[in-house]
Amino acid sequence: LLRMLIGAIHKSRVGHGQAHIFDGNILEASCGTGTVIRSIVDLMKETDPERLESIIFTANDLSSGMQLQARVKLADVDGVYTQNDLRGLEIERQHVIILSQTLHLIADPERLEKERNGEEQITDHRQVKTEVIKNLFAQLEDNGFFILIDEWPAKLSRNRCTLEPDIEAAFEEQFRPIDS
Repeated sequence: LLRMLIGAIHKSRVGHGQAHIFDGNILEASCGTGTVIRSIVDLMKETDPERLESIIFTANDLSSGMQLQARVKLADVDGVYTQNDLRGLEIERQHVIILSQTLHLIADPERLEKERNGEEQITDHRQVKTEVIKNLFAQLEDNGFFILIDEWPAKLSRNRCTLEPDIEAAFEEQFRPIDS
């Protein structure tokens, strides 16, 4: 499924000049074991090896264990590895930022402690998730691309809600149509 998604994004062309999405600097904001970057690299090796050579990948993950696994999986990929908390990440502007399977892990540490102690009702930590998205979006180049692959909100709370209305309401001012 991930390979199909990456393939569809790779084939897409946007804007008046029909620019490639996978180009320039690409940050996977929470890379885990490096699966998304690996998928992009493998696809581009097959379809566009010349452009692949010009891409600079940055694999960020807060976990040193995940970073180690990503370095092994991406041993043949020229890239930068960083270990930053997404809540305060500052990085060179990127053409593409990918956030994959991460939002359900992001929580407000102070609120989480109060929830654990029974001082507050369990929530989905929407505010800190929104702040992370806004911060990542601010790291994009003009006309850059933000790719969100997630099932947020996950079962951090007993509340259930559908994805589309929540994303639309929470990030209405942050996202712009892909063809603008």
